[in-house]
Amino acid sequence: MDNQNMNYKKLGFRCGLEIHQQLDGKKLFCRCPALNSANDPDISVRRRLRAVVGETGEIDKAAAYETARAREFLYVSHSEDTCLVEYDEQPPFPINEELLDVALQVALLMHCKIVDEVQVMRKTVVDGSNVSGFQRTALIAYDGWIETSKGNVGIQSICLEEEAAQKLEETKTTVSYKLDRLGIGLLEIATHTDIVDPEHAKEAAGVIGMILRSTEKVKRGLGTIRQDVNISMKAEPDFTTSFLRPLPGAARMYPETDVLPVRITKERIAKIKVPELISEKTMKLGEEFGIHEALAQEILRQKIDMKMWTAKYPKLEATQIAQILIEVPKELKSRLKIDPARLKDKEYHEVLGLLHEGKISKEAVIDILAAHAEGKSVNVDQYKPVQSSDIEDEIEKILKEKPGLTMGAYMGMLMAKYRGKIDGQKLMELLKKRVK
Repeated sequence: MDNQNMNYKKLGFRCGLEIHQQLDGKKLFCRCPALNSANDPDISVRRRLRAVVGETGEIDKAAAYETARAREFLYVSHSEDTCLVEYDEQPPFPINEELLDVALQVALLMHCKIVDEVQVMRKTVVDGSNVSGFQRTALIAYDGWIETSKGNVGIQSICLEEEAAQKLEETKTTVSYKLDRLGIGLLEIATHTDIVDPEHAKEAAGVIGMILRSTEKVKRGLGTIRQDVNISMKAEPDFTTSFLRPLPGAARMYPETDVLPVRITKERIAKIKVPELISEKTMKLGEEFGIHEALAQEILRQKIDMKMWTAKYPKLEATQIAQILIEVPKELKSRLKIDPARLKDKEYHEVLGLLHEGKISKEAVIDILAAHAEGKSVNVDQYKPVQSSDIEDEIEKILKEKPGLTMGAYMGMLMAKYRGKIDGQKLMELLKKRVK
């Protein structure tokens, strides 16, 4: 079936997203760093967890299901990024105010209504991913929206909560977890079911991710952001529908008694510095330097100072400078299998300076940087550009010595001799004038 031609509206398609984004800095309820330590564990404990009665006076069904499995949990960690709070042997610290401000930034960027008071709640979690048997979470904002090409997507809620532990291994009776991730500040963003098709879901997720990165306070890398897609159609083979797991309800939540509520005053909100969106920065950068969107995004991501580079080499186009700084290292790694990590600003200044003075052609840039990346010495003289008249003489010589070859064959012979000394397109133009 062609998914592109499906009528999702007719099918009754409804979809929402849940985004979980880790925040950088210290953890949410202690002052351990959000490191994700790679060191071997030097602490371990064993626990059994059970569900407790929630705020409604009942035990949550999802929690009762996990308790019935009667598993033992092994927790390990390294002391550089865990403390007694992670092991539930010490009361939590007050909520991390810096991370709370990041959550408020995101709420403002997503046009949300912000709560008057942040009340931390306990969400029963007895699958072992939280040592205490619950996850601390707090509603920060609600009823907002983001703009997409297919209409606004509503933001149902933004919560600030603590990240769960990382599962290492599971057997029928025991589950092992590593606690370096436990307690890292986590933003949970839930959208309304305004998403109309799969491509719209992808776009909405991209917009939310862009907003989060605009704060410059979120963790980056594999595993630091999770995107759950909630769809109204997960159909069984007999055309019935069913839930994949028991859905948690109100019984799962109850107030956190060890963390005081935080009042969110108008004065505090007024002091929140709302960052400029990456999309706006990208557009401005593209307009200022005549750079296409993808390149502008990479410039921002790598924090390249284009004003400095273009001012130093005014004879070169901004796009050419950006491509050398961004695309050439990628090509070294992907095509030539050379690690560009050795290259620093010094090497880039060298090739840009030579290019700016006309001492090398742009084709020589990657060869020179490849040599530097491999720790080899570079003889710049061998990349000195050749004159068109010299190349024309060489073309005439080759045509006489080897008549009747294809255009590609002649280009191969010429490029072997003049590689790095002349623009390939210019060489082709000179060759076309002689070959009919």
